[in-house]
Amino acid sequence: MRPHSAFTLVFAAIAIQGIAAINFVWDCSNAIGTCNNACFAMNHNLAPSVLTKDTRKTQVNERRKASGCRRGPCGKNAKTSFKRFGGSCDEYPFATTKEGGKGAILRCVDGPENSSEGGQLSAFYKKIPDGQKFGITMTNYQKAAFCVNSKKANDGGEFRLKNNAFVSAKRSDNELFEAAPVARDVVNRLREYEDELGRRVLHLSNDPAVTLVGQTISNGTATLLVVREIFEE
Repeated sequence: MRPHSAFTLVFAAIAIQGIAAINFVWDCSNAIGTCNNACFAMNHNLAPSVLTKDTRKTQVNERRKASGCRRGPCGKNAKTSFKRFGGSCDEYPFATTKEGGKGAILRCVDGPENSSEGGQLSAFYKKIPDGQKFGITMTNYQKAAFCVNSKKANDGGEFRLKNNAFVSAKRSDNELFEAAPVARDVVNRLREYEDELGRRVLHLSNDPAVTLVGQTISNGTATLLVVREIFEE
């Protein structure tokens, strides 16, 4: 992978060209639960394809409260069925983005998984300013069931705060983030790509008009080019 100086050059080029989003690459190796949560949200069009960094402490705290994670649905003393999946509350979209907060999709995960996600995101954030829009991609996601099977039903671990109560997450006509109108029973299929190292890359996007080919992905310290889309055989 290229050093972080390359990321700076790529970011500058993107800014000049006026492209709306750059792409965070999220390694799911130690974050299967959190990756599963994001994929479930995107499979059912319950989150947008492009997020906006906003790490102001007050706003982040307000979003975590609005999402329900501050209520401790995953703690040892939690009175929810969701806590059996882990003791740490994960939310997607991230609370550190303007799109997070009320209506976020939640999942109880193991603490180290949440820490892995948070650490990777923090490294990426160091290279972009608040207000920067970015897309989400993943590597090493093959063990995350919702990431490899878009039609997989809720396993009982996906939920959200609605009407002041925690309820199982499901698609609702008035809560969609769709780039194009689709029938209610259509599930979004996340597309796979290959980067210049030959790794499979999953793009968390519900916009069929957008391709990652020719775009870059970065974890904040290194940047890679996406070279082709992988089509189903």
